[in-house]
Amino acid sequence: MANGEDRQDEPECNDLDQESLDPTYHHNPFVRELRRLEKLDNYQKRGYEFQDFVGSLFKLRHFQVTSSPGTAKPRQTDLLATRGADSYIIETKWRSSKADINDIDSLFARLAAAPSAVVGIMVSHAGFTGPAIERVEQRSDRPVLLMTGSELARLVEWDDDLAHFLAQKKTYLLTHRKVFFPVARRQRVAGLSGGLAVTSAEFAFPDGSRAKWVAGGGRFGEFTFVQELPDIDWDAGEGRGVTLDMPVPVYDEAGILTLLQRLSSMGWATGSARWSIQQSSTNWHGMGASAFAEALQGWRERYRGIPTHHSEEFCYFDKCDGGFYCLTSKISAYEDRSASCTMLSFQLAGIPLDTEALRELTRAFDIGYPCYFRPMKRRSVKRQHNLPGPHPVKLEPLAFIVEQDDVFGDERDWARGLVAKNPFYRPDSTMAEREPDWLPPYIFDSELLICDLRSWHLLDEPKPHYELCGFQSARTVDALIVRPIADWPDRRGGPVEEIMPRRLSPGSGEPEVVHAGQ
Repeated sequence: MANGEDRQDEPECNDLDQESLDPTYHHNPFVRELRRLEKLDNYQKRGYEFQDFVGSLFKLRHFQVTSSPGTAKPRQTDLLATRGADSYIIETKWRSSKADINDIDSLFARLAAAPSAVVGIMVSHAGFTGPAIERVEQRSDRPVLLMTGSELARLVEWDDDLAHFLAQKKTYLLTHRKVFFPVARRQRVAGLSGGLAVTSAEFAFPDGSRAKWVAGGGRFGEFTFVQELPDIDWDAGEGRGVTLDMPVPVYDEAGILTLLQRLSSMGWATGSARWSIQQSSTNWHGMGASAFAEALQGWRERYRGIPTHHSEEFCYFDKCDGGFYCLTSKISAYEDRSASCTMLSFQLAGIPLDTEALRELTRAFDIGYPCYFRPMKRRSVKRQHNLPGPHPVKLEPLAFIVEQDDVFGDERDWARGLVAKNPFYRPDSTMAEREPDWLPPYIFDSELLICDLRSWHLLDEPKPHYELCGFQSARTVDALIVRPIADWPDRRGGPVEEIMPRRLSPGSGEPEVVHAGQ
């Protein structure tokens, strides 16, 4: 990629229409209302309308909400919200200063007149002072949950589960006697990639350099290329495999990396991982859990000199006991690196007799959503063995995936995969124009095609021609996994022409050498 010298701290948003560039515009009416409140000059009016806003948000989540209830008489409180066995007395504050210890003590006084099962909530748009937080932790026997304006904004913007969010805060306070601010914890965890598995495979470039990932033109679409796609249906028993989808409540890049570390400790984040990260005009494709963590944390360097959207998304693929999984999420392209819509999707040969590993995962990340094994109606892996058409699909090599032979101990570099210029690359075409019809739609938006080589060869013995000879794919709830398979025609006795791998520069028509993720 080209290096930009005068890059601003915040990336540009070059792919938004004029309506979405309006800072008051959002598809979610609650987000638009919150931004309207931010512009109000009448602070008293804003305070009352903020209270109504919070009440409406709780009603949306199926709470019964009463304004100025008699629960805490003779003192007056803002709201009482109930849903099932949960009851909350809610105080709202929108002022320039943070809520202080006097505000917290006032809420405790209101709670003293309420039944013991009622929990307090203080929503302060500006946040809380240190003494206020300490008072809540000291009196954790009568829980008061603290919610900041940034947390509230996140709940409405990403349509998160409010009831689960409050239960998570309450559990953390009762268990650890600490206030839990999941959205506020944005600091990067230094060296988090250090303990993750490093792949022995590398991308080899014509200048002799090596890298763990490559960059090429592309668009959004949670998919990734793989060199091995486990077939969960290849089993002696009858029937199909099962899926298990887990929405994981992590809130930032650090949370994603913590999840990756947990998967690594289970043996499920390995050097065999394959992944991609998508921005508005550029995709990064890489190998290994450690390289994925490094690429996430190195987002500033990845963004140099390219147009960017306000967020990026990724698809991480790896193998696990009994099958494979995909981890997908969307991450902010700004300093906060907030994460949303994080999903773990498993495809397994069947329901494991021992599910303790999966149960531990749900406990470790407080996954409060119901998770089910669901039987698949069709085979997991879709195959295209013999590509239709009168002519073979020729591939132009751009780089090779090299690895030593770990079976027979051969220390020479073997080309086991191929990075090619995508012959199906048509990013501006309509669905009707995208052929062949057996190819998944995301592939037409990718400038690169990363293939498994059916027949390996030594790196220093490139073949004169490469062709696409097969294609495999699988879908999870949010992701597409694809395995293009390449080979070369048998040309025994013919001349061997040297193939010089080149790189596609994002946005340009001519390839050039790749240098990414070294």
